[in-house]
Amino acid sequence: MDPLKDRLITALGELAGDLLEQGIRSSPDPAKVPVVREGAAWLHPSTFEVTRLNATGTLRVEVFLVIPDPDQPWEELLRLTELVGKALTVPYLVPAEPIELDAQLALPDNPSLPAARLVIDLDV
Repeated sequence: MDPLKDRLITALGELAGDLLEQGIRSSPDPAKVPVVREGAAWLHPSTFEVTRLNATGTLRVEVFLVIPDPDQPWEELLRLTELVGKALTVPYLVPAEPIELDAQLALPDNPSLPAARLVIDLDV
């Protein structure tokens, strides 16, 4: 298998594991995001910047936190962003951009869901 692809998959898996330790289930596959009452996350790798000659670099990941209840999104989305903050330690450069709290996300088999979008960089 491709070593770079393996590193990218491993980095996403580690991020998913760190989020799960805080109770946030996630997936890089939008069809597999477990939209549950407690909230979930879609891990969308958006760019990979090679910064060193050995093909290592920075993987930028958009983390979309979603909740199924459109009636009370702010309280739950803020709670999820706090949990993400607890999960994001080294090797994360957190956050790379401001957190968007008014995003909407349409996932397969789900209507438009309240979401918060944050962008983080992973060393890969």
